[in-house]
Amino acid sequence: MNDSGLPGHGPSTIPIFMRRPGASDAVLLVHGYTGFPGELGYVAEALFRAGHTVYAPRLPGHGTDRADFMATGARDWIRRARDAYLELASEYGRVRVVGHSMGGAIAVILAADYAPDRVALLAPAVDIADRRLALAPLLGRIAPVIRQGLAPSPEDAEGERLRLHEEYRKDLLVRQAGELTRVVRRARAALPRVRSRLLVVSGELDETVPASAAARISATALQSPEIRLETLKGAGHLFPFLAEGRHDCARLVEEWFSE
Repeated sequence: MNDSGLPGHGPSTIPIFMRRPGASDAVLLVHGYTGFPGELGYVAEALFRAGHTVYAPRLPGHGTDRADFMATGARDWIRRARDAYLELASEYGRVRVVGHSMGGAIAVILAADYAPDRVALLAPAVDIADRRLALAPLLGRIAPVIRQGLAPSPEDAEGERLRLHEEYRKDLLVRQAGELTRVVRRARAALPRVRSRLLVVSGELDETVPASAAARISATALQSPEIRLETLKGAGHLFPFLAEGRHDCARLVEEWFSE
């Protein structure tokens, strides 16, 4: 928090809302855990150029600072996405959804609740590679934060991403990791109710969301009339906004929504 007691702010706090004049449909984009709307900016711009209104809200506690983040949880994140979907649905005849990582899990929940005709899931966190996450709900009650002082990854080494590393990723935020597991569990429970057509895009080198996530969706979302699986060669988990993958990711999503 800054001296005013308000959450920190910067470029990462700004939602993306680009209205396409005359558009009859809109696309809701949901960012991931500890992420922010700008991470989906490349995909959003491609969809806007293709004729869609696009909206990427900021999930509560994200893109600001640690104190703000620690005051939120799974219910807040899911509720914000639901509110955003309903806001768009009140104005547009058709709303579709894109979600990355935890945002992909939230997109599954929205698909089960509102049945949009098409949904794009980018590295959807219905499975997570780090098995320690299962312990987070219990451990987080005892140790909400474990100080680690981790150095930033190359992606977080400068600018706004370095600021966010200091707030969100330098230490292990155990209690919030427990909230992430709650989103994952709710998404898994929602999969059998999904009736939307699904595009699932995975990164070949993703060490966060394993290949089993796409397999789980294929095996569980049995009411979906179509599930298309795509893998981006040489891409890791952050492919929606890194050079290794963002172009192909945006192309796949744009083509999916043009059918």
